Amino acid sequence: MNWDALAAAAEVLGAGAVIATLLYLAKQLNHAVDSSSSAATDRIVRGFDEINRMIVADGALRERLLNRGELTASESEQYFQFVVLYCNIWFLAQSEYEKGQISQELYKGAAADVQVEIDRWPRFKEFGELWLERFPQVATGAIFEPLRKMPD
Repeated sequence: MNWDALAAAAEVLGAGAVIATLLYLAKQLNHAVDSSSSAATDRIVRGFDEINRMIVADGALRERLLNRGELTASESEQYFQFVVLYCNIWFLAQSEYEKGQISQELYKGAAADVQVEIDRWPRFKEFGELWLERFPQVATGAIFEPLRKMPD
């Protein structure tokens, strides 16, 4: 029996096993990244869907959001919490984009949505600015630029 030939064959088999293991791990890692990205996208889309369901289902909320006049303390709180829901989704989009978990297209859509909501609801920017003041540690993302106060 030739021990040198046997050792060489064992080395080749070992190298093949290492390569197969690395290929398997690369495939698994790619699958995990895809799953994580998909989950992040799903969380963001579901958040927007939930807010839209609220708007569709609650006529009083729609009226309050369209109100350009004075709001009671309770109405102001409801409006602020409505803005918080959006800001939480936008913060999630900013965070997931920075981590590379969502596509640039989804991020751009979420970023454009900030201006859409400001234009859609008369008092949204006012309450958005309040949110920025209350949560400065999370409100630094570029996605919130349309909510920032313009310098006087």
